[in-house]
Amino acid sequence: MVVAMVGAAVLWRFLPQTRCYNQMVLEGTSAEADPVTSGGGSRLSGSTKLPDIGAKGVVAKELHPTGVVEIDGERYEASVQVGTLSRGDAVKVVGYRNFYLLVAEGREA
Repeated sequence: MVVAMVGAAVLWRFLPQTRCYNQMVLEGTSAEADPVTSGGGSRLSGSTKLPDIGAKGVVAKELHPTGVVEIDGERYEASVQVGTLSRGDAVKVVGYRNFYLLVAEGREA
């Protein structure tokens, strides 16, 4: 057991400085956060700007409770909070959650 612990400590100390480690581990900086994912929505096509709360659109793929809506010619993944909405129904953006838009029926929102 002691030998294993000493071996692990040696690896922990010296492995990051080896060529083998550099080939196994991806290093570098990450890009700036995408406004779509950091803003809580997901875009299927087009620009990275999410529609504002209150924006109106139509259901492109039925919401049971999740689906796709089209707002200003752009498609977004969306979820309805209560019930289901059929294709062609009017919707209004009421918020954002976990990489998709929250919408409500257009005439009730």
